Amino acid sequence: MSAKANRIASRQALVCSEFARYSLEACRLGSPVDRAIAHMFRQRKEQGARDRRLIRQVVFAMFRWWGWIHQWEDECLVRGLLLAYLLDGNPWNLVCDVWAQESKLTPLPVGWQIVSDLQAKQQWISRYTQEDENLFQPKKLFPDFFINSLDIPQDQEATNVFDQLLSCLQTRSPLWIRIQNFDFQAVNRQLQQNHLTTILHPIVSHAVEVQGSVNINQLSLFKAGAFEVQDLASQCIGLVCAPQETEKWWDVCAGGGGKALHLATLMKGKGQIVATEIRKEKLHEIRRRASRGNWKNIVIHHWDGKELLGINTFFDGVLVDVPCSGTGTWRRNPDARWRIHMQDIRKLMTLQLEILECAKNKVKSGGVLVYATCSVMQMENESVVEQFLKQNPSFQLDSFLHPITQESIEGMLQIWPHLFNSDGMFVAKMRRL
Repeated sequence: MSAKANRIASRQALVCSEFARYSLEACRLGSPVDRAIAHMFRQRKEQGARDRRLIRQVVFAMFRWWGWIHQWEDECLVRGLLLAYLLDGNPWNLVCDVWAQESKLTPLPVGWQIVSDLQAKQQWISRYTQEDENLFQPKKLFPDFFINSLDIPQDQEATNVFDQLLSCLQTRSPLWIRIQNFDFQAVNRQLQQNHLTTILHPIVSHAVEVQGSVNINQLSLFKAGAFEVQDLASQCIGLVCAPQETEKWWDVCAGGGGKALHLATLMKGKGQIVATEIRKEKLHEIRRRASRGNWKNIVIHHWDGKELLGINTFFDGVLVDVPCSGTGTWRRNPDARWRIHMQDIRKLMTLQLEILECAKNKVKSGGVLVYATCSVMQMENESVVEQFLKQNPSFQLDSFLHPITQESIEGMLQIWPHLFNSDGMFVAKMRRL
């Protein structure tokens, strides 16, 4: 490479290492890594768009493959960064040359691309590093509590499902959007004009997978409220709720408002949705998004987690999308798997049941109570619902159609990421007698 290219690659390699170490420390302190990276970007404004993209690729790849590469943290972190970057499916580049030289690894042929199969990746990294293959078992890519708590029967078919799930969680998540207020063709034209590929979901109307690297938040149609970024599994929650235009709904833990906006879309801007959130900073996000989409039927309130003050009504439907482990979102948040522990999940289970017990009081007779998590762990899902139903005989499971397969579901549904190229989510629909 030229002297100038070598200097640029060496600088990029050094910056990536600095961001990686900063992100590791933030993760160990319990801070989400995307926030840590954003904070560091604000401190170091000299990083251009290309550098920022590379830094994000490197850092999130590091956490995705941390269970295999952590052994090099102290003596040679750059070796781990190189391996994680390649395992993530990125092609060899000049920065890789710098890392390979520093870590005394042999450069790979130009144009080489890592295989996609997780077992093949295990064999490759063992050969490339000349380390024992047992150091790179797939289960080592996840915390022990997660592997041990997955309720997988001991047979060949279940083993295949288990392997498929782990392999899927090691891939980068797709980008799904939900079209609102505009037709697909209008949105599709602008996305394609920005060199993006769009795939309209064959079953879930208004759900579109977008492939490409353009920041769609900067597109004029996004700013006009034509679509929202929302994962396919998340869109399924609103479809299970199936709100009617004349109904009143309460979105208990609204977060940034994605599901409340979806309910508003399904209700065609009619009826009423009360969106509440305990974190006040999230209320501003809901207001901004509701205003962008011109949704007039969303009422936003701060909620203390105990009583719904100022709302003296019973609802046709209550959506309880509770705080959870987030195991179903580990594709997009690979650092999250290293920030949570079993004791955290036990606390979350207690909180989840408490929120359900509070929310039930606002469900009118004949109304529905929908419980949702972005988790694939049974202890946060079926176990919480079963305990709630045991304590509340006035509620019973209510059947619904699977939003993606259209099969009949007897009240509880786990959406698996490896089956639908989505996040993992759980939803239960209950009706008050």
